[in-house]
Amino acid sequence: MWKRNEKKIFDLLFNQKVQLVWLGMPCTTFSRARRWDGIGPPPLRDANYVMGIPWLRGRERAKLITGNNLYWFSMRILWACLRLRIPVVLENPETSLCWQTPILQVLQASGLMTANVLHFCQFGEAWKKPTTLLAAFVDLSSVCKQCQGTFQKCSHSGRRHIPLKGLAPDGRFMTLIAQPYPFQLVAHLADIFHSHLTRSLCG
Repeated sequence: MWKRNEKKIFDLLFNQKVQLVWLGMPCTTFSRARRWDGIGPPPLRDANYVMGIPWLRGRERAKLITGNNLYWFSMRILWACLRLRIPVVLENPETSLCWQTPILQVLQASGLMTANVLHFCQFGEAWKKPTTLLAAFVDLSSVCKQCQGTFQKCSHSGRRHIPLKGLAPDGRFMTLIAQPYPFQLVAHLADIFHSHLTRSLCG
């Protein structure tokens, strides 16, 4: 099933049926929020082992393998888009260990793609959540709004940021609650993509 679905996606790409690709790659296994704190899940990677801590076993090993499969799938899509010059964006938290992988390090250093950092608090959220959008063939500079506040106070709302750690009162992890994109950010991105694709079609 996995390979069949991937083939369908590549057929769409190489037959010029796709005008833009957004890769919201799951960040769970790459998250630095996974700590040895006795509260949340333990880390599956670290700075020395960005592709996975080698001594993991059982369920944690299975989660790592799934995370790596999704990573390599995302990289194959990314390289196809670069080859075909299809506008593409890869999204992950700024602190995600995925940015330390060799492939993404090379892409950032080579100039083939541009890293755009934004903060969710500038789009109406109560948490800062620095996020990176690695993009090619589309200009996302206008969405790179970053908090200028000090002492954990948001420059947009004037209130203190809610930290994304531990559990919320309803028992959910704060990182899980903060996963959805802010509506204001989505609306801004939609305008950017609409303008970009309109210019491309008219040009």
